[in-house]
Amino acid sequence: MALIGKVTGSRIAKNKDGAGNVRLLQVEITTPEDIQTVELISGGGEEYNPPNDSLVLITQVSDAWKLGIGINDGIAPSMDEGERKIYSIAAAAISAYINLLNDGIIEINGNSDFAVRYNALKTAFDQLKSDYNAHKHPTAATGPPSIPDTISTADMSPSKVDEVKLP
Repeated sequence: MALIGKVTGSRIAKNKDGAGNVRLLQVEITTPEDIQTVELISGGGEEYNPPNDSLVLITQVSDAWKLGIGINDGIAPSMDEGERKIYSIAAAAISAYINLLNDGIIEINGNSDFAVRYNALKTAFDQLKSDYNAHKHPTAATGPPSIPDTISTADMSPSKVDEVKLP
C-alpha cells in the first residue's frame, strides 16, 4: 500500500533494529495529530534532507516499517532528458545547485563564467610576468638596452577558488 504524507521534521538515527544511522522523517499521514516516522530511501550516491512541508511517497514494508521512496519539495523540474540537478533549498527556493548536463558540461550556480585549471594558468602567468620584467628596450643606436622603469607586481593568487577542484 502506498501513502502520501507531509514532512514535518527529520533526524538521523537508527531505525528500529537497524544496523546503522539513517534519515528518519517525521511525516503527517492523515491529520496533524497522525505523525509517523518514515525511513527515507535516497538514490545511491546522494543524501537529502527534504524541507518541511515536502510531500513524500511512502510504501509500507510491514506494520511498523514505512519507507519514503520519493520526495516532492515543490521545486519545478527544469532539466532535459538525461540531465541531473543537485540543489539545496532555503525559503522554498533553490539556494545552490549543480547541473550535470547531457553534453558533459557541469554548471555550478550558473553559467556566465568558466572554471580554469588554476595551477597551469598560474605557471603561464608567472612566466609571462617574469619575461615582462626581464625584457629590455633598445635605446639609442650607441647605448646598451635598458630594462623598463616599471616592474610588474601583478598577482593572480586572489583569483584562486579553493572550494572548487578540477582534475
